[in-house]
Amino acid sequence: MTKHRSVEMFEVRIPVDAVKRLTQEQRYTYYVLGHMFNELMCLQKLCGFALPKHEDMRPARRRPELAQAMLLFRLASSKAWEAKLALDSKEVSQTLTKMVLPHVEGGADRRKALNDRISSAKWLGPLRNGLGFHAPKFSEWDEHITPTSEWVDDVLYVGRQSGNVFYEAAEAIAQAWTLKTCAVGEQPDSLVEQMIALLVEFTNYLAEVIGVFVAHVILVDIGKMKPIGKTLAPEFGSVAIPFWTSMPLQDDVP
Repeated sequence: MTKHRSVEMFEVRIPVDAVKRLTQEQRYTYYVLGHMFNELMCLQKLCGFALPKHEDMRPARRRPELAQAMLLFRLASSKAWEAKLALDSKEVSQTLTKMVLPHVEGGADRRKALNDRISSAKWLGPLRNGLGFHAPKFSEWDEHITPTSEWVDDVLYVGRQSGNVFYEAAEAIAQAWTLKTCAVGEQPDSLVEQMIALLVEFTNYLAEVIGVFVAHVILVDIGKMKPIGKTLAPEFGSVAIPFWTSMPLQDDVP
């Protein structure tokens, strides 16, 4: 059962006049950093939620859930690669170097450490250019769809509604391509955990530089957090994204 607790919410209001004082390049950096943080944090959470959190090892239960995690993993990999390219862009790089990183403790070293971490994840670029944002090409899947002596029967998991249908064999091909492209010989769930670790480092970095940007460049240390209430929220470790869901049959819909 999912547990819930109250979570405090705050807001920091940034006057429009403060935003207008920024140059166009600075405004782009401010907004694109926030956009990248929002996307990567969302995917970081979803990757964690999608990993199976139960002891039911039946293939019909586990494989569709793991496939969902792999889909999110591919999207997260693609978005992380795009975020890295945005950080390296002239507008963002110059703004961070001149206006933000001098106010971050060990700012230059932090930036280098993140770049090194991303560069060591050799699978980010290939995944972005492959299944992350594109349908697979015949040439990419040719070897993976050629039957060998190790092949077994294809399996389809089917419910009474299309929302409970999963093509396990197609996912097996996608995972075979992914594992070869990643070239690390890992199991899919281990790759997802690696991606989550990279996203944690990436989002922590973005959160820090955005916070410094707002405090030292935009608001010049005059901004304050204002409590705006509480909301009931599930405990992070208890949230899980299911595959099988109970849905009304078409004849049951009024």
